[in-house]
Amino acid sequence: MRHLARGRTAGARRRRSRRTTNIPWRRIGLIGGLTVCTAGMVATMRWAVPRVWTATKSHAYFALTEVTVRGNSRWGREQLLQSAGLRPGMSIWDANPSAIRLRLRLHADLADVRVRRDFPHRLVVSVRERVPAAIAVLDDLYFVDRSGQLMNRLREDDSRDLPLITGLGITPANREDVLMLRRAARMIRLCQREGCGAGLSEVNIDPRRGVTLIPLRQPVPIVVGWGNWRTKLARTKRVLAAWEGQESRVALFDATFSDQVVVRLRPSPIKTRTTPRSGAKSGMRA
Repeated sequence: MRHLARGRTAGARRRRSRRTTNIPWRRIGLIGGLTVCTAGMVATMRWAVPRVWTATKSHAYFALTEVTVRGNSRWGREQLLQSAGLRPGMSIWDANPSAIRLRLRLHADLADVRVRRDFPHRLVVSVRERVPAAIAVLDDLYFVDRSGQLMNRLREDDSRDLPLITGLGITPANREDVLMLRRAARMIRLCQREGCGAGLSEVNIDPRRGVTLIPLRQPVPIVVGWGNWRTKLARTKRVLAAWEGQESRVALFDATFSDQVVVRLRPSPIKTRTTPRSGAKSGMRA
């Protein structure tokens, strides 16, 4: 009995050893086949997808046949399409809204741009143009909007019926000139609310002296300097009303003081005398 038990135990051990040493060839073959098929599919897709995509993009079904432009008044349609890089017949897939928006936002006359694709062949471009509020006199004449943003140069057919901003450098390339331009625009907005002699002809900016205004109907300089502009303009408005019709006698209104406006008169005409005498400046406070 003991020998029989030992034989059975040895046989069981040999069977277990054979089972543990068997290599699962069927499973390895299945995994290898799946790997080869997957690699083949990936290679096929990498070859086929770009060609299918190119063929789809260039198909006549997606040709750009209609471009709707909204919000443009100063900008012509053709000028806007050329700046956006759009051409008839191009694929609508090549008319990338983000790229078009970035190209158009480079132009100083445009404050906002929106682009939308309507598949399969229509594009909608909506723009918001800056509205000129003044003209900056630099190396050339440039429009300026109400926030002080410099726009493009004036064209020959553009209206010049806007206040001038003078005293800046040739080109507002540095930060100080940009700040001065914004201050001048702020002064123009204040004058539109306060009156400033029934309109402005010119705003002169000087870093030390401050702001000097030239009214439209009463072309006598008004020096307001820096700061407290609203109070100074209200005080100057009353002085202008008091001197209405006598502007030819006035050389300058100086509103830089905290509580008064100084009126500087022009020199009185000198009569012919035996001994010539130079005329002195006269002035009064208001």
